[in-house]
Amino acid sequence: MVVKVIQGHFINEVEQELSLLIHQGFKPSLAIVFCSVSQNINQLKSVFKSKKIELAGVTTAGEIYHHTVDEKSIVAVLMDINNSFFHLNFIDNKKDSKSLFEVGKEIGQKAGSQFRNSSMILFSGGLRRDGEQLVNGVKEVDLGGMNVYGAMAGDDLNMKDTYVFTENSVTNDGIVALVLDNEKLDIRGSAISGWESIGTEKTITKARENIVFSIDNTPAVDIFLDYFNKSKEKLKENDMVVNELAQYPLQVQRDNGTAVLRAPLMADVDRGALIFSGGVEQGSKIKFSVPPGFETIETTVYEISKLKDKIPEADLILMFSCKARHQALGPLLEEEIEGIQNIWGSPLAGFFGYGEIGCVKENSCDFHNETVTLMVIKEK
Repeated sequence: MVVKVIQGHFINEVEQELSLLIHQGFKPSLAIVFCSVSQNINQLKSVFKSKKIELAGVTTAGEIYHHTVDEKSIVAVLMDINNSFFHLNFIDNKKDSKSLFEVGKEIGQKAGSQFRNSSMILFSGGLRRDGEQLVNGVKEVDLGGMNVYGAMAGDDLNMKDTYVFTENSVTNDGIVALVLDNEKLDIRGSAISGWESIGTEKTITKARENIVFSIDNTPAVDIFLDYFNKSKEKLKENDMVVNELAQYPLQVQRDNGTAVLRAPLMADVDRGALIFSGGVEQGSKIKFSVPPGFETIETTVYEISKLKDKIPEADLILMFSCKARHQALGPLLEEEIEGIQNIWGSPLAGFFGYGEIGCVKENSCDFHNETVTLMVIKEK
């Protein structure tokens, strides 16, 4: 498998570079595209359709290109891969209005019928959606321990609409799933956050799906603002939650001893509720978290380097990271990305979104916030 990664701030830049590569003899059959919502998606997808390239696309809150971070751009991963090694599935949920759990289950069933042993890259468009329900739906299907990677789409922190698309379709409420044949491709991955827990354990006393109404019988908004000394008046500003509170995620304890992070995306001030990008069950035990420091960069690179024992070479590295993690780490994040790329020295691309899907350990895929999830792909 041959992989090329191209990047541009204008669609014609990307189209020209793609045409040049094809003219030079490169024959991509599949593209994975990360782009800002400021781009004309219909025009962009027609570029790939005209060249008969299958497309899995998602809008972003920032793009990752090799070891650099950008915004308002387009990053395209071009893959010369045998068409029998993958299947691309698209669901526009606006037409059916299914629960995200049902959508996940449908995607899982499709994957199970397409390959005996597979991995999946999953992108979800739509705000106010509980990404955990999507992952739980996939896991409801017995797929022999299939690992799932991916992320919720972003929209440059506008918090209005996020999209997924193929060369034929686009939706702000739906799924793009790229199913890969594990018998032809070696795929490994990891999910790492680095956030430090603080304070005493608390209990979610009232919640519904991804909306938390109270923590320890106190309105969720009030307890967050008091704990981190934030102003309630400022909360009325549209970007206060994603720019400030999102950097203090909840650490939700799992029964298997692991923890997942849940970052607030929006506030319902009248009801004292916070809306998270992933589900938080009523009765869950949680702790608050604070952003990581420089040492987290070294730890993340070290932990991911352990994958090299399992997959010594890579054709492609894909990275899906949380926008709030980008805000917290700032320029340090490029050092993390560069350190990861140097492990394999292979093409690397990805994006910042509103929730990540990945595996803390093999066969344990989960939905995360404030986390970097990585997948490494090598043709066998």
